Amino acid sequence: MATYYLNLTIHCLKEDSEAILKHIREELLPVWRNEGSPKTDLELVKVYVPAEDQAAYALRWSVEDRDPELCSEIVSNPHIRKLMEAFPERVFPFPVLMEVLEL
Repeated sequence: MATYYLNLTIHCLKEDSEAILKHIREELLPVWRNEGSPKTDLELVKVYVPAEDQAAYALRWSVEDRDPELCSEIVSNPHIRKLMEAFPERVFPFPVLMEVLEL
């Protein structure tokens, strides 16, 4: 049986990064961890980007299948939309569905 992960990278300006990280930790993670969703293995990681004026964080969790609609659903998720509305034109979520090929 294949293992799949959904990765949501949130790219932003470095000047907004602390506020965005706080929003992710205080607004997004508690809801996603407690809404009864299958995101039990949800991880928050920092993504190192080469541009000094930019920052990125990623949320990653396992999913049961490779449904292509997952990426669309995550970007339209109300909690992600709220983050984008709080930082208009300064937050860019990028979802990626991944399959583990080798461990």
